[in-house]
Amino acid sequence: MVVTPFLRWWFTALFVLPGLFFLVRCLVRRVTAVRISDGLHVLMCAGMIVMMWPAAGAVPVAAQLAVFGLGTLWFAGLVVVGYDDCEWPRSWGAHAHHAIMMAGMVWMVAIMSMQDHVVPGLQAGIAAVLAVLLLFGAGAVAVRASRAASGVPLPVAADVLMSVGMAGTTLVLIT
Repeated sequence: MVVTPFLRWWFTALFVLPGLFFLVRCLVRRVTAVRISDGLHVLMCAGMIVMMWPAAGAVPVAAQLAVFGLGTLWFAGLVVVGYDDCEWPRSWGAHAHHAIMMAGMVWMVAIMSMQDHVVPGLQAGIAAVLAVLLLFGAGAVAVRASRAASGVPLPVAADVLMSVGMAGTTLVLIT
């Protein structure tokens, strides 16, 4: 949970925007694999919003770990099979980035559930590495997408916003 009210509201707004985008896209898209990926993004945004508030403990940890663990496997599977949804430059890189985001969700849920039993230095080190991976992945995807003649696609912008928010909250949640 984020204790500073300003940060709590700021991060909430930051995750509502891409969450709504992916929700609408999930509802209008017809390709099952894309709908699953978009749905997982919606759940990730919702999970990040829940983490910001005192009611975070109301969502069962086991359910969150299962959903985000399966999400990690889903995106890792897309990397392995080479699924191309035609919206990302080098889809395997974007899917790998999404797998890292989902794994980050698993880690954050686990850390929040066992806060009193974690070695602080190790926790901070993992958080820093995760934040760097999220920022690097978001930057790489955005730079690659910006080289396209039409500019950065909206799904890439939404994903970058999520990644930056996740990197920030990863660091805030461990302080």
